[in-house]
Amino acid sequence: MWESVFTAAANSTSASTLTTVAAGNMSSFVIPFGGSALVGFLMGYALKKIIKWALIILGVFLGIILVIQYMTNNGYITGKILWDKMGNDIFGILPAFFLLLLIPSSPYSL
Repeated sequence: MWESVFTAAANSTSASTLTTVAAGNMSSFVIPFGGSALVGFLMGYALKKIIKWALIILGVFLGIILVIQYMTNNGYITGKILWDKMGNDIFGILPAFFLLLLIPSSPYSL
């Protein structure tokens, strides 16, 4: 590429010819480089978005599995879901939480 620029400069006596030849060769060098940079940027951006959503889906899936395991270990699920046991435990915890809201020195107070 540069050989043609130097050859044209050696054969030419005017500076404008050198500028024209150099600009022509430079644009043939810059356009593929710019296109490659753009394609690389777009591929990286797409890969970033794909990995982000894949990890979100994986996290939700693992979260569901952990909740099911917790419920199984605490006896809420034993072949069938024991709704009355779950309701009693939830409503047994809620009054204590609401009392915690009423204590003035509590970090959760209103």
